[in-house]
Amino acid sequence: MTAFTLDNDRLMKENKILSDNRLLQQNNLKSVTSAAQQQIDTKKASLQAGINAVEAEYNGLGCVGSLPPDKYNYCQGMFTTYSARIEDMKRNGNAIIKQMVIDLDRQHLAPIRDIIARQSVRINQISGTMRDNFDSYTKSQEQQIAVQAKIAQIRAQLSDLCQNAPSGSASYQLCHGVNWDGTKANLPPLSGPGKGTVIVPNKQ
Repeated sequence: MTAFTLDNDRLMKENKILSDNRLLQQNNLKSVTSAAQQQIDTKKASLQAGINAVEAEYNGLGCVGSLPPDKYNYCQGMFTTYSARIEDMKRNGNAIIKQMVIDLDRQHLAPIRDIIARQSVRINQISGTMRDNFDSYTKSQEQQIAVQAKIAQIRAQLSDLCQNAPSGSASYQLCHGVNWDGTKANLPPLSGPGKGTVIVPNKQ
């Protein structure tokens, strides 16, 4: 059980580091995304300014109101020319913005998202491992309690058996030879030689 607890302590520390760093990366992603959007908006504004300039140039041709036949025909031709020019500018502008979005994402946003994704995977792995460790800890604790209860039951049964064992029987001798019945294991020292005791020196 101690191993499970130590492992979860280690995992909790790792999870804290990853979670804090992921939050920093998420905030960084917001800042980088905002900066990228500003670049895109600036480019869009520049492209739109070019289109507005072409439209203003056409409007300066005086192709409004009632026109004489020759002016009308001229304006019709200019309208077709300027319309095609503006459509080309819009089409090219859209392609430029699309590529710009792809480049900014690949160079600046995708690497940060990749870091966040890998951190999230590891955080989820840690969560699963900690959950498994807790389940294993709980099961081990339940098994330990069950074993301790069984040992206590066996000790109680043996103690009762030894208390009622007939004197001189094999069970009586066994009970008094094993310290499961509560007998004292540390007897007090003798105060002196008893009656009839002969002390013989050890032979070398």
